[in-house]
Amino acid sequence: MKKKLLLIALFVSACASANQNRQISSLNQEVTSSSHIRFWRGFKQDDLTQQQFQKNLIQKLIPATIQVGQGNGLISYAPVFSKEILINDSSVDFIPDEVAFIQYADEQTYKKLSSTAEFKEYGKMHYEPGAFVKKNKSGFSSGSLVSRTIAENEVISFSNEAFAVDFGQTTTTWQADDIYFTSLVFEKKLNQSCSEQLLKELIAKSNQNQLKGFALLYDPNYILLYSRQEKGTGQINLSIENISPCFKQNRTILLPGNRGKMQNGDLGLNFAL
Repeated sequence: MKKKLLLIALFVSACASANQNRQISSLNQEVTSSSHIRFWRGFKQDDLTQQQFQKNLIQKLIPATIQVGQGNGLISYAPVFSKEILINDSSVDFIPDEVAFIQYADEQTYKKLSSTAEFKEYGKMHYEPGAFVKKNKSGFSSGSLVSRTIAENEVISFSNEAFAVDFGQTTTTWQADDIYFTSLVFEKKLNQSCSEQLLKELIAKSNQNQLKGFALLYDPNYILLYSRQEKGTGQINLSIENISPCFKQNRTILLPGNRGKMQNGDLGLNFAL
């Protein structure tokens, strides 16, 4: 009888342990799961003025992004007319005319959405008259970059290839927080040390809970940064003055939020989805 009770106890203990392991595994999966962040960089068609281009996007393409994505995995969307913010000089062909931070619930959800006929038609809209050119006359292309989540001590190589990375609380929607957009143009192309210093500063601010997270697009000519903060806390000083000699231009703006529609005159918007 004692032996039978012992076997029952061992069985119950093993089941409890297995269940606990399943719970831990489930918890770890939840913690490590990541949203899918994309950066769009778009160059306008040559025959369009900035005013025509912005009006066309506000009236057609930007609302289409919401229509296609809302309820289908799109959880954050923050388009910015980046050339207007950064530099008002049409001769600087490497600066995108519009960029956008686009966040989906996860990669699988994005892939499912992007395979639909509706999404494919939406993709074609980007290159219809009044919108973007696939490649401008200087050879710079419109298109998306997928962001990669980085670890705190990860070594990042800043080279001739553009890329996007994110850090911090980037797995949940950004729409309820303040989003600051910062654009910086290098004084000299491909400045490794300044890029490393800026990234180190951003990670430190995130670890100190001054930033809830950030997403950064690096290009050999410039850096575009979306930083996420608690609502109403005000702009964080990123000590850019310490590396200002690296950049010939830099500017930061707070993107308006709590709206579902972009208006004429907006330079950017953190959409309320």
